[in-house]
Amino acid sequence: MKRAGLWAFGLGMLCIVGILTVKPGYPVLNKCSVATLKGTYLSSGITYNVFPPGTPTVVVHIAVAARAIYHGDGTTNILARLTVNGVVQPDSVSTGTYTVDEDCKGTETTIDPVTGAEHQMLTIISPDGDELHTVGIDPGVVRAFVVRKVEK
Repeated sequence: MKRAGLWAFGLGMLCIVGILTVKPGYPVLNKCSVATLKGTYLSSGITYNVFPPGTPTVVVHIAVAARAIYHGDGTTNILARLTVNGVVQPDSVSTGTYTVDEDCKGTETTIDPVTGAEHQMLTIISPDGDELHTVGIDPGVVRAFVVRKVEK
C-alpha cells in the first residue's frame, strides 16, 4: 500500500511538472507605443451623419478612400478621396495626431481642412502595427474603418 501511494504521488508530480512546461494557449500581447504605427496605411469605408444626433434619420452618406502616413511620433498626414451623397468632392489633405497605450488601444484626432473641425476616433492596433481598427466618436456620426499597412 505504501508503495502504491508513493507511485501515485510520483505520477501526480510528473503530471504537474509536465503541465507547467506547456506554453499557454493564449497569446501574450506585445507592448505598443506611438512608434508601433509607422508607415503608409490604406483604408476605405462609409460614414453616416445623423442630424440631429440620436435620431434614426441618416442625412449625409460619405464614402471615403484614404491614405494615411503615420510618422511613429504621434503625428499623421492623410489624403482622402470622398463622395458626399454620391457627389464627388475635392481631395481632402489633412493632418492628425494619435496616441497609443501599452495595451495597443489608442485615440486619433484629425482636423477637417475645410471646416477646421476636429474628428475623434477610438482605435485598437495590432501589436505588430500592421493593422488598426477605428470607430468614430463624433456626435451624430457613424464611422468605422479597418486601416492596413501597405508600406513600412
